[in-house]
Amino acid sequence: MNIKTPDDWWILVDSHWQNILDIFYNIGAPLERNEAGYWWADEIFTEATRHEKTLIRTLEEAKRSEDHETLHDLFQKAWMAAPDEKYIHSWPSWNILCDLCSEYWVFQPENISEIE
Repeated sequence: MNIKTPDDWWILVDSHWQNILDIFYNIGAPLERNEAGYWWADEIFTEATRHEKTLIRTLEEAKRSEDHETLHDLFQKAWMAAPDEKYIHSWPSWNILCDLCSEYWVFQPENISEIE
């Protein structure tokens, strides 16, 4: 499926959601938990910081509230954090996650106004 509109983007998110979550599990999300909270990095190649909820919970809440900005940000982090190995291309929906990252331009205001 080609992503040409925000609706296309969301259709792919919805139809591949479990596989996308599995990708996050495969790269180690959530990283760890202790009495102070959940720990995961906000930026690629930075130290983990404390959060009130797991990365998976954050993803689920962003999806539920249709927060495409947060989802895209976290998808980008997964893309960057994934091992640079050929085997990741065999992960179910890895190609979809990559498309969701690269085709995020559909949410730019000038593209949305052209569609409407």
